[in-house]
Amino acid sequence: MLEIHAAELTVMLLDVTLPGVGSPEIFWEARRLSSDLKVIATSAYSEQTVAPMFADLAHRFLRKPFRITDLLKLLCSSLD
Repeated sequence: MLEIHAAELTVMLLDVTLPGVGSPEIFWEARRLSSDLKVIATSAYSEQTVAPMFADLAHRFLRKPFRITDLLKLLCSSLD
């Protein structure tokens, strides 16, 4: 999916704990395909807990559960 749509992607919402392939691998593959891609990391864990893994990777962090309005605000600010 990333390879097919890389040119269309501007922002990606990435869960920190995905089953199967690890989130850092997905991040680096997406970044390889689109160097300008901004990533919003999301997790039910606190930002402090996941920061060691994603501090240099994610553009922003959004803790789950989140309100759709909070996601929209982050998406809009990421696109500016």
